[in-house]
Amino acid sequence: MPSYAFPDRYVAAAAVLLTTVVLPPPAAAKRADAAKRHPAAKSTTGLNFSAAFPFDWCVADKKGKGPPSKFQIFLEESLVRVLIGEEPANWKVVAENYLDGYHIPIAHPALVRLLDYKRYEADIHDHWVWFEAPHREEPTDNWIVRLYSKIVQPMPGLSADDLRVWRYVFIYPNTILDIYPDQMNTWVIRPTGVDSSHDHYECYRPVHNSLRTRVAQRLNLRLNTIVAHEDIDLVRNVQTGLGTRDYECGPLSERDAALAWFADRIRGDLGL
Repeated sequence: MPSYAFPDRYVAAAAVLLTTVVLPPPAAAKRADAAKRHPAAKSTTGLNFSAAFPFDWCVADKKGKGPPSKFQIFLEESLVRVLIGEEPANWKVVAENYLDGYHIPIAHPALVRLLDYKRYEADIHDHWVWFEAPHREEPTDNWIVRLYSKIVQPMPGLSADDLRVWRYVFIYPNTILDIYPDQMNTWVIRPTGVDSSHDHYECYRPVHNSLRTRVAQRLNLRLNTIVAHEDIDLVRNVQTGLGTRDYECGPLSERDAALAWFADRIRGDLGL
């Protein structure tokens, strides 16, 4: 994975100051209480965001594109799973890996059998990036992908337009939403050292699901667990490379516009 990088010692020092705090209480009363305790908080898709700097995630841009309110249905229903983990890399390396689209066909053989990489797009805003990852018309030779594509159905409140696409949102500097037709995940990357970081995942699903949907959700989890293990190996190798004298920043492709955006944002915030 190419890294549009700068010295990690700067990143580790600044990351704590830049952290975005996600507060996902499903009840309206809890959201109101959180807003009082965090006056800078903004709310969208059922989440409260509190940040140390202004950001436009909660406001539609000039083209009228903003966070679709219909996805709030996931967060008003049920928090079903909380996962925590550690990454063997600086938080910036983990974020870069998420934002980098170039490595997907090479590093994630199962995922690329689901997604139509030619139609993978990143819509870049000042403080967040919205990724559209449409599915292939005919998923190829992976049983998890084939079965998931066959049985997945859009949750109540979503439409057929939301069925054959996975959406990803990266909110600067370290907050992520994974929006699927059958569930929604939040992920916060917190720095714990120059070469380590902490992950906090939460998964939201409607309370009452059919057996068919529960199977699709299990397949979703299984596929994304495979992808997560592949990404951990990637970031570990990148972090090792950053520690060598021979490391050089690689060129960026058109697929890596979000990666360049992230690096430019960090450089600007640190005055580099």
